[in-house]
Amino acid sequence: MNTVDEIKVQVETTLQELKAKVRANDPVFNFLAQDPIGDFVFDSKLRMLPFELVEKYGILVLEDESEYKKFADPSYDIFRQEWDKHLLGYWQDRLQLLEEYLKPISSDMTPLQVFNRLSDLMIKIERRAILLRPEPKIVEQKHTRQSGEEKDYLFIRSYWIDENGDKKRMIARHIGERYQRLEKEIADLFHDHGYAVHRSYRSLNGTIYDMVIELAGTKTAVEIKMLNKDIFNHLFLYDELSKRFTDDYKNTA
Repeated sequence: MNTVDEIKVQVETTLQELKAKVRANDPVFNFLAQDPIGDFVFDSKLRMLPFELVEKYGILVLEDESEYKKFADPSYDIFRQEWDKHLLGYWQDRLQLLEEYLKPISSDMTPLQVFNRLSDLMIKIERRAILLRPEPKIVEQKHTRQSGEEKDYLFIRSYWIDENGDKKRMIARHIGERYQRLEKEIADLFHDHGYAVHRSYRSLNGTIYDMVIELAGTKTAVEIKMLNKDIFNHLFLYDELSKRFTDDYKNTA
């Protein structure tokens, strides 16, 4: 399988070759010439290391930032791994769009069918772009209860692309409760991804971990730093957008 960098080179090289041959206002070419992801890299903000590694070197490799950096690796972060797969899919989709764009129109295809084929791919690419680079907007709303008590609510909002290719505000999730129960909400995310989750896990040597997750016999120690809860907005929004993308492309994602 080609890597992201290899596919990017294929796309960019072909676009340069086409640049002098296509109309300046060609919509597909102009669409492909843009890259809304850029150098953005997703970070779940969760510290994850193999359980055996932490047991060997001590809990400080999770708790102390300088120690953690010595062992940190994106491959330990399951959310980053999934993000990387979507990034590869994003560039594969762009390459497919370019190939479809260059494909000669066969006699058994109408211009409308060609247009729909390209439009569907462009919508998929735009959805992946939003998924890969979430831009959460936090909205605070106040609600006065019958008792006169005023309560604050927090919502995280984002855009999505509808089936017509229009950008609409289609994601809105209540996160006030998540901020109050952050550890439980993160545990639920791991559960949703098929992991067994052990909270306040005590190892045989007496060390107590925030959380240990387990899948297929492999354990990962997880540390949740909650000094700034806003850093988890991208994680929660990424999870919501991933579900939306999966629903839209059940058989092709």
